[in-house]
Amino acid sequence: MNAKTGDNLDDLQYYLQKHSRKLPEYGMDMPCSWLSVRSFFVDNLATQDNRKLITTAEFEALCDKHGVNKIGRPLLLDYLHHHGYLYRHKNLGDRLIADQRWALEAIYKPLERGARHYEDFKQQRKGRIPVWQLFEAFGGGYTEDEKWLFLEFMRSCGLCFQLNTHPWREGRDENDVYVFPQFLPEGKPKRVERFWQRTEKVRYMKYTLRWLNDELIQAFIVELGRKTEPEDFWRHGIHVDTDEGSFMAELDHEQEALLVSIEEPALEKWAGPIMEALSPGRDREGWLFSVDGERFESVDGDAFRGIPAGGGKGHSEPDGGKKPLENLDDKHQRLDEVAVLVVAANPTAEKVSLRSEHSKINEAFDGNEEAKRRYPVFLSTGVTREKLIDEIYDKGASRKGVIVHFVGHGRESRRSNGADGGIVLHGDGVQQEQTLSGRELRNILDDLSCQSVDFRMVFLNACHTASLAETIGEMGVPAVGIDDWQSDDGAPPFAAGFYRHFARTGDIRQSLRTAVTYGIAEDSKLRRKVHLYIDGERCPL
Repeated sequence: MNAKTGDNLDDLQYYLQKHSRKLPEYGMDMPCSWLSVRSFFVDNLATQDNRKLITTAEFEALCDKHGVNKIGRPLLLDYLHHHGYLYRHKNLGDRLIADQRWALEAIYKPLERGARHYEDFKQQRKGRIPVWQLFEAFGGGYTEDEKWLFLEFMRSCGLCFQLNTHPWREGRDENDVYVFPQFLPEGKPKRVERFWQRTEKVRYMKYTLRWLNDELIQAFIVELGRKTEPEDFWRHGIHVDTDEGSFMAELDHEQEALLVSIEEPALEKWAGPIMEALSPGRDREGWLFSVDGERFESVDGDAFRGIPAGGGKGHSEPDGGKKPLENLDDKHQRLDEVAVLVVAANPTAEKVSLRSEHSKINEAFDGNEEAKRRYPVFLSTGVTREKLIDEIYDKGASRKGVIVHFVGHGRESRRSNGADGGIVLHGDGVQQEQTLSGRELRNILDDLSCQSVDFRMVFLNACHTASLAETIGEMGVPAVGIDDWQSDDGAPPFAAGFYRHFARTGDIRQSLRTAVTYGIAEDSKLRRKVHLYIDGERCPL
């Protein structure tokens, strides 16, 4: 049926009556003791100052009071849950929600589109929301314990999952972070794109949907979100690494289909569980297979040999009561470890504000312990080409990302003699200095990106670096450069202003605007000199 057009709605009553006969309680005489317990919940909802929650012990006492035998109590609880008289879930512990309207009203407050926090959750937090901010969104009128209950309610409904940022920590903490897929960025992460572009021996699966169903991919992200890196899922998909190989599942809106890319060695063990977890019927019916991503054939086709029909080892049979995908290990998700690497080079006799700038950047994080922990600042001086590569890899590959901040001198390209512009580094021993061109710098960053270094930004706080920033921006890395000369006196406050605002918001563009106001006192022309490039486009400040 189609709720939008009304097609086949008249069949709804027929099919409801037909399938209701399959319910275990259909036609069953309801014991008076059951009716008495049910009446408690019905009457409770009609009371103005009603009970919102009851414990399982109170439910047992209620059953004792009305004479419900112990053998029938689990079935009664199932009946009350499935018919909406109460809500229970393992995540809620020993508590039962007796007033679902009260709980639903609360859990939809963080999801309310018109609310002030909505855009912040989406644009600034990018779907990764700390508990304390969710509690603020719930508003007043609730106890802290009730707010924790609402969060567990949301988790049990598949709306979110908790990042595994502190696997050693027991108990709950308001600094814990929960991921809400509906707030995640739309675009596929660059690192995921690059991985699949260079990966060979890939096979493809496809399931065409009768209508776009975001809930299918959202449930899959919630199920596997703790099994991968925080940078490897987005609004409509997720990338997961396993011992056998990697796979990526995504919802393609243009094709109105679920698409899966999977490395060939992982095919036998994981293709079946993926199909069963993603498809509406939790089975393998309707899936198509391809060796090139273009021509698809049915699951029964020859190209699909090697995938067990079902029940194979590590495949469809549960292990310890778990689904196969649940047996994947949780990752230690270091969500907030982004290194700020200050690299400095001054092989010339010209003055450079190295120590002052590094000090100002460190001071920008003072007083904000969360940001100071999230953005550790490192300094590397006397940088050569080789040292630059080593430092970026050392600080970036072991963390979730890196911001490269260059302090030194830029060199303007000269059309008269064809000399390339670039940043001036120390030489290799034979030469006192060497110029690293924009093209060479981009190649270095591109190579390091393929080695699991995620560049969050390149900040070239040196003269004549705007063209380099543009070149770097073309590879999808936000880049800042200076057109013309950069004042030695203006560079430190400019950098400090940027990181002070960035530590609070994570917004590069707005932080640069703020930074200009800090540096403009020393350089009145700073605003027109600063260039920001994102995805190859210059962003006006």
